[in-house]
Amino acid sequence: MILAIAILGLIAYVFICLWFGLGVRFAEGSLIGFLVGYAVYAIKKGREVSRCERCAEEDLRREKAMTDALEAVGDFPDDPEGHHDLGWLYEKDGLLEQALAEYRRADELANGNDPEPDIPEFRADCERIAQRLSRQKSS
Repeated sequence: MILAIAILGLIAYVFICLWFGLGVRFAEGSLIGFLVGYAVYAIKKGREVSRCERCAEEDLRREKAMTDALEAVGDFPDDPEGHHDLGWLYEKDGLLEQALAEYRRADELANGNDPEPDIPEFRADCERIAQRLSRQKSS
């Protein structure tokens, strides 16, 4: 029973140190201070690793999405949605010229030269990216 209370107390101590940003300095020189400092270090290191793992997973998902979008455009070149999705992925990767080309192709396929487009979002995306590109080139 006493051991369980001591363990719970140590756990509470670690969380209090984490919450207030305290480290080894809180109880410097003691065994508890060392253990708490190590626990704080291990938890922070674990957060860094998990953050890196999430970034790597996101990169893999983005690469897979790009591959899928390129295949879809290759298989169905007259599908405006596929070109729009590919443009969106290019935009997210910062490839604005390629994004604009795909957005324009999607708008052309979906709306043609119609002054009242069926899918106004496609035309709006073209205008938005064209404005971003012109701002980048002027600065």
